[in-house]
Amino acid sequence: MDIAPVAPGRRLLAGHALKLWREPLDFFRSLPRHGGVVRIGLGPKNAFVVNDPDLLHEMLVGKAELYPQGLLSEKMKPLLGDASSTLSGEEHRKRRRMLAPAFRQQRVDGYVSLMTGLSARRSEQWRADEPFSLRTDMNDLALMTVVTALLSSEASKDVVAELHELLPVFLKGLFRRLVLPGFLLDLIPTKGNRGFTTSVRRMREITAEVIKAYRADATDRGDVLSIMVRVRDEETGDAFTDAQILNEIMALVLAGTETTGNMMTFAFQNLARRRDVERRLHAELDEVLGGRPVTADDIPRLPVTQRVVDECLRMYCPWMLTRQAAEETELGGVRIPKNAFMIYSPNTVCRDERWYPDPHRWDPDRWDTDRQLPKRSWIPFGAGGHICPGTIFGRVEMVVHIATIAQRWRLRPEPDALDAATWDTDAPVTEIGSAAVVHPADIPMVPTRRT
Repeated sequence: MDIAPVAPGRRLLAGHALKLWREPLDFFRSLPRHGGVVRIGLGPKNAFVVNDPDLLHEMLVGKAELYPQGLLSEKMKPLLGDASSTLSGEEHRKRRRMLAPAFRQQRVDGYVSLMTGLSARRSEQWRADEPFSLRTDMNDLALMTVVTALLSSEASKDVVAELHELLPVFLKGLFRRLVLPGFLLDLIPTKGNRGFTTSVRRMREITAEVIKAYRADATDRGDVLSIMVRVRDEETGDAFTDAQILNEIMALVLAGTETTGNMMTFAFQNLARRRDVERRLHAELDEVLGGRPVTADDIPRLPVTQRVVDECLRMYCPWMLTRQAAEETELGGVRIPKNAFMIYSPNTVCRDERWYPDPHRWDPDRWDTDRQLPKRSWIPFGAGGHICPGTIFGRVEMVVHIATIAQRWRLRPEPDALDAATWDTDAPVTEIGSAAVVHPADIPMVPTRRT
């Protein structure tokens, strides 16, 4: 077996850590030219970055048992407990079987009216021609959507409101812990650290109260929690414990908030640049919806809207996910030591020019084709047994929110925020790589009413 090549630019002691910290997106996108599996240095330790889609499929699907969850999951375990996103092996498979009914297509279709109501109410708070933070509002909208889908009953409205206040503090503290040593943060009694600890404790307390109420009343309220308190594993007959439900809810909220909000922000920033796509989007919405709310039956009739979403998923999916080698093995002819830290970048794979010509250009029309892409080149939600359980939910949510907002509003950057001449081109919008997620710049946007 061969030894994996080392990526250029390794520094003594630091390895590639400075590059990874300062310019993670450019760094990861540069690695495929050096091999299907490349070594990088994280301080004095090695990590193996898997760049080739076929080798990724081998790691995530064909040899999944040899590559259980990695460092990111381990760092989240103290906060999320034994949620399915932190598990591997048979326990993970069982947990995913039990979660599946809550996110099947028919169930997700039932959330569409909830989604349209939330995006309509949020966008009606905007004032024509007054700048606002699109990124803040889209993250807020994504947060309210996932929490309300989880806990939609009238009895939990106060809980939803309190979670809405606590979650931004939780998310900010969590992402800080993904990049810094948790023990060090816990030793520093700053306002932010105290707020994070308080938010975690209170979120668990109030969610536990709701679970108890749902246990006492077996009514199906049409939300995710209603299924979780009643479901039994089809193979073992096991039910969720209250602690397991609580951990899954925390994990689902984390997965369904910032990434989705960022995608919707990127969508409207790009539509403001690509006026041709925006015109086609508006024409489609006017023709299909005629001013009425989006329904689940409308979604297949909104191909332009779906292409906008798919292009954002391609371009702005996570830039780093991890695994760990359970034993010494081989991948693409390269020796992988036991306990090796494995990294892969969905963002890099989804920008491979072999399948996506001009890969850094935002071009929804690339999806208007009969050309079949290799399935392994499309992994915005991950792959294999650990693919995101909310894949259908997340895509439907983005289509519904973008359609609902674009029916009513046309969004443009505030003139003083940046060079308008540059903005009117189709050059890439600003991307910021942080805590494994691609973030948009917080550019003030000015809404103009369409209807």
